[in-house]
Amino acid sequence: MNVKKTQINLRWVLSVLPVRFTIAIIVLSITSSFEGVINGYVMGQMTNIAFNNFAGVGTFVLLVLAAYLITYVSAYLFLLTNQKAIQILNQKLKFAFFASSFYQENQADSNSSDVINNVTNISNQIQGHYFQPLFYLIQAIMTVISTTFVVLETNLLLGMIYVLLSALSMIPNQLGKKQMNQKTDNWSQSNSSLVTIMKDIFEGKNEIRKFDVKNLFFKKFSNSLNTEEENYFQLNKVQFTVQFCAWVCAVLANVIPMGIGLLMVVNHFGGVEIGTIVTLTLTADHVLGGVREIVGYQTQISSTKSIRDIGIEEDKNSVQASEVGENSLTLKDVAFDRGDKEIFQNVNLQLKNSDKVIINGDSGVGKSTLLNIISGQLKPTKGKVEFGNRSISLG
Repeated sequence: MNVKKTQINLRWVLSVLPVRFTIAIIVLSITSSFEGVINGYVMGQMTNIAFNNFAGVGTFVLLVLAAYLITYVSAYLFLLTNQKAIQILNQKLKFAFFASSFYQENQADSNSSDVINNVTNISNQIQGHYFQPLFYLIQAIMTVISTTFVVLETNLLLGMIYVLLSALSMIPNQLGKKQMNQKTDNWSQSNSSLVTIMKDIFEGKNEIRKFDVKNLFFKKFSNSLNTEEENYFQLNKVQFTVQFCAWVCAVLANVIPMGIGLLMVVNHFGGVEIGTIVTLTLTADHVLGGVREIVGYQTQISSTKSIRDIGIEEDKNSVQASEVGENSLTLKDVAFDRGDKEIFQNVNLQLKNSDKVIINGDSGVGKSTLLNIISGQLKPTKGKVEFGNRSISLG
């Protein structure tokens, strides 16, 4: 039995996802990120259109329509691909939790509810707060890159001011990351303690009633519940505080360059006009929006760091779920003697998936003995039993 510490991170995701899904997600995240770019481009170009040229106006409208169609079709396909990728990752993660719990030798008395908690609750937390934000983070990064290019192309100097100040939104998340991880650990530990106390109380409720000490245990449960809920409040408080600080920084990153732009217009500096400020404000808002989304997704991803460290116990004889379909049961020249009495000999049988067989005969001819040999509870006198090309051993 090997125990391998696994971190559910980007490397793990890339190792699980087929390459075609990774490529599709990257391409679709790029093509679906052009909404903000199109809006800024259209507003900027409308002032240059010769409205007396009907053909030119028609061509412009058709190009804009095609650009919007490509963008929103890409967004739709991105959602579908994203959801299919999450399905693949969930199956791998839940199977890993299930297999790890199944092969645990040092926790033979573990309750099935612990396994169910890992397979469902923790997996769902990782799905909702890591897998989904991870893919949307990629899309948000592409949005920031595309809109940043348009902003800089519109006016390099004022565009750089917009882009540089948009980075203010990243500061609160970076400063609060350590505290968020600590609060997450505190809540996770108190939640585990609460679950343990509840299990202990219900497993010993008969003794608690018998000795009439329920008040003592109820008080212990109440204190643990208060601690767990307080830790959860503190975790949310830190997250909300970080988010509020990010909002304040986003407001400053929008207002300051707008004021600088107006001063440049008044002083006829840098070729900045009112139309330039309007275009940059509309487009740069998507830079700021993308940065805010990145901050939000990073916050969610950071909050799951402690639960994404999992220990997966691997058994060398274990098989993946995909291999089960290839297994077959084979008996080769199986014989069994009980003392000097021969029960049966030269039993040969091969069963594939979905095959059915009826074992009948008089009492004492060895039906139960044969089944015990197949299940590994008895060792045949000679011959062997194989399941999926692996010998079935006693025990």
